[in-house]
Amino acid sequence: MKAVTSNFQPIPLQQAAIDLVKSSDATNLLFYGGGRSGKSIVISYIILMRAMAAPGSKHGIFRRTATAARATLFKLAFPKACELTFGREFLANPKNCTINSVDMTITLANGSIISFGGVEEHNRDRILGEEYETIWLNECTEFEYDDYTFLKSRLSGVTLTSSGRRMRPIVFSDLNPDLKTHYTYQCWIAKKNPARNVPLRDPDDWVSLQMNLAEDADHVSASYREGLMDGSDADIQRFVSGYWRDEREHSLFRPSVVNRFRVQAPPADLRRIVVAVDPAISSHEGSDETGIVVAAEAGDGDYYVLADYSLKGAPKEWAAAAVQAYHDWEADRIVAEQNQGGLMVSETLRHASRNVPVKLVHASRGKVIRAEPISALYADGRVHHVGEFKELERQMFAFHSSYDRRKEGSPDRLDALVWAVTELAVAPAPSRHVASGKVAGRYG
Repeated sequence: MKAVTSNFQPIPLQQAAIDLVKSSDATNLLFYGGGRSGKSIVISYIILMRAMAAPGSKHGIFRRTATAARATLFKLAFPKACELTFGREFLANPKNCTINSVDMTITLANGSIISFGGVEEHNRDRILGEEYETIWLNECTEFEYDDYTFLKSRLSGVTLTSSGRRMRPIVFSDLNPDLKTHYTYQCWIAKKNPARNVPLRDPDDWVSLQMNLAEDADHVSASYREGLMDGSDADIQRFVSGYWRDEREHSLFRPSVVNRFRVQAPPADLRRIVVAVDPAISSHEGSDETGIVVAAEAGDGDYYVLADYSLKGAPKEWAAAAVQAYHDWEADRIVAEQNQGGLMVSETLRHASRNVPVKLVHASRGKVIRAEPISALYADGRVHHVGEFKELERQMFAFHSSYDRRKEGSPDRLDALVWAVTELAVAPAPSRHVASGKVAGRYG
């Protein structure tokens, strides 16, 4: 590939990030801090320069979903970095690179490939077939630690640069800090392995740099900076000061409460078990999930969250999963929200299994109002999670009193949880005897 001259003029924070990459031998690099500090642009720039330095190398750039990766990285952040680095026409010139918009790949003239994608379940087999010199988890508060370790397993570390040196494999992460319970805080700040709650084997391999918007930054408007200061204390702490918090302000469901009342097994005297379904209205790549949650009421009057079968799929797929949950847990009925086509929902479920009892419920009130009574039950210690449900709990801890579905997405798993506990709380049932099956088999 013919040498090209970089025109990139990094702001001081970005230069600090570039210097850290050059000076550190660490594999795991985190850039964290407030908004608009240039994190995404500088990581894009570093990856581009690494791809140019090592012919035939591969570099993976990820968001939690492929849809988000396309919108924010493939179409926005990375092209902007290329423009700042080599000019507006760089990506448009076939002598420099080839762009495949379907596969979301950019192949440079030296054979290096920069690919973009998500880590949804249906994408994982393709990712397993790849090896990368660089991996970037953008907005990594969206990811779980399992996602991180999965992607990190695809690091190569065998490619040589043009000068004959082995290219050091690196995993980049960036974020606006959120909760201290997240794996990013545990790994980079507390220096703990979040999967085992033990010290990291090599804490020096986890290096971070705080990047906050400077007072004199001229790449953002004064009105933007002033606007940030008009937010809540939690927003200022996250998007301006760039610090982690113990719990989300105004959250209806708090990690400390869920953890305090979590159990490893349910009581033997479960009085009623329900499967709640919050159906998605479509099944394409960018669709919401269908929330499917199993919960029970016990003889002590408390409620136990037993399982999460939620998935993204066509109606026959989520109906099959709901029916499977019904049989696995010997449930009393399936409760399904009917707002998204009540007759279709019930017929879809009954088509999957004709004899399954289905109760349709109607959402006449908003999500926050429906969730508040269930939040109160959690606060009183009357709802227990049997084990850990990472995706469900991530939605719960992100849900707050001013939640806006249009901006923050649909909390499908949480919706299903709310329907399940509401059904149990409204109409308690007499005791039932469970002699065998999922409840006894799984925890007995």
